[in-house]
Amino acid sequence: NIPGIALSEGSLGIFTPGTYADTCTMDPDFTIEYALSGSTNVSRKLGSNAGIEVFNTGTTTVTYWVTDEAGNESSCSFDVMVMDDDAPDLAVPNDVTVQCDNVPPVTPRFATDNCDGTILALFNQDSIPGVCANEYTLIRRWTATDAKLNSTTGTQVITVIDTQAPNFNLNTGALDVVTTNDLNVCEAAVVLIMDPADVTDNCDGNVSITNDRTYGGNDASGVYPVGTTTVTFTATDNCGNFSTYEVDVTVVDNEDPIIACIQGLAFNIPDTDTLVLRPSDLYFFVRDNCAIDTVTMSQDTFTCEDVTGDFTDVILTATDIHGNIGTCTATVLIQDNIPPVAKCQDITAYLEADGQVTIDATDLD
Repeated sequence: NIPGIALSEGSLGIFTPGTYADTCTMDPDFTIEYALSGSTNVSRKLGSNAGIEVFNTGTTTVTYWVTDEAGNESSCSFDVMVMDDDAPDLAVPNDVTVQCDNVPPVTPRFATDNCDGTILALFNQDSIPGVCANEYTLIRRWTATDAKLNSTTGTQVITVIDTQAPNFNLNTGALDVVTTNDLNVCEAAVVLIMDPADVTDNCDGNVSITNDRTYGGNDASGVYPVGTTTVTFTATDNCGNFSTYEVDVTVVDNEDPIIACIQGLAFNIPDTDTLVLRPSDLYFFVRDNCAIDTVTMSQDTFTCEDVTGDFTDVILTATDIHGNIGTCTATVLIQDNIPPVAKCQDITAYLEADGQVTIDATDLD
């Protein structure tokens, strides 16, 4: 007859040999011994409480011997099964949301177990795609299992996002172009290429580069008009984040107008006594690679004072819309080919005492 067992940490309580009796020997003159075998082994020893021993997990056979004063002994045995149903304790990192370039590395996780001590947890990971290549969800699981197959699983959810736009690794104005026009045209052929090496992204190694010129892509080379044209490059990663970079292409018109003057023209002073000439009266042509703004003359008004019999130099100045200047010199002869008009009137003249009369021209005008 074995009493109930009370369990406590480090031991399993009180295991007595039950009740026993003898016709000659009275308690406490009995000798009591016990031994453990199986999962726990303790050699036969004096004692009436095997529960003071530390039992290993598994089945241990407890054997008691009772010996009277005459050396007669009797024994009994029973089995004690110690079971481990406590799972290991395992701590895992908290759920987190991170940028795609800041995903935490996987680190070994260790669990503690009441029987097995420290246990290395096994790791596995699932990846769930997101709306773009650089966004996804990681499901990380660590599982710790003790020798009795009690297990604990810890899960961490890592939400990976990409909200960072690509970066142009260029200072403002680094690619600006200043050039002069090509000969005889109001434009210039310009080479303008955005080097992909100058554009980086935190996650995307193949950023898309476009520009707002008709040429597209990272190559904005082409023909640009005189003046300043702003070209906008756009870098876009595979999650749609984008940034822009502006380049000013300035084409300067430094080509002077061409004007060809006429030499040796003769002009008559009109009867109004004032001659006014226009620039077009004194040149064969005037042209410019862009456009002519004005043509002026060093002298455009002539009177009888300019009738000298010699040629007069007149400088023509052509100015284009960008302020470039071209000049030529025309020679003109100013003439007075209108004869005088004599105006006469009848008069009555009276002789003087000497029989003569003096008449002035003004008397007849």
